[in-house]
Amino acid sequence: MKPVLFLLCLFSLLISSCISMLIDSQSNSSNDFGRYHTFAWINRPKNHKHADPLISNDIIEQEIINYCNRELKARGYVVDTLQPDILLDYDLVTKNKVEIQQQPVYRNRNQNYYANRGNGRNQYNNMNNQFPNTYVSGYKNVKIPYEEGTVTIYIIERASNKLQWQGWAQGAISDPGSFERELPRDIKSIFKKYPVKVVK
Repeated sequence: MKPVLFLLCLFSLLISSCISMLIDSQSNSSNDFGRYHTFAWINRPKNHKHADPLISNDIIEQEIINYCNRELKARGYVVDTLQPDILLDYDLVTKNKVEIQQQPVYRNRNQNYYANRGNGRNQYNNMNNQFPNTYVSGYKNVKIPYEEGTVTIYIIERASNKLQWQGWAQGAISDPGSFERELPRDIKSIFKKYPVKVVK
């Protein structure tokens, strides 16, 4: 592969991985979350359809529940399916998005990368490790399509039936496997914003 083409491919790979993960939450600031001790999950209809079967399926959604259970139990909560203090629900949404990135435009001073080898000059500049015949002449905007996924966790007070807290993780999905691998980290990051901390 020619050096310029290699650099372009490498640059494309790097910028496609720079679409950052967003972790955020909303909370009822007047609520005392310390008074909650038990939880259960809201029953979902059995015939509900998954938006994206590769990302949203029964296995993935059960994993979301498992990771959330782990985070709540680490905060001292216990499961109570009869009269829980809080009810949990989740949402999983995927969208096709486009990221606009600036890519450098490379030019050659001559077509022969090694034209200077015969006159005693090295093909690389020993002073700064630069390739002497290749330079950046400018930049161009490039559209990079990607899939964005958002996992949202909802916490509802059972007594009032009102939403008290929601946290979400939003970011690019490179492939279904990467989404599943990153799910434990994303759920943990979401719950770091929950008002009740892990019991030590």
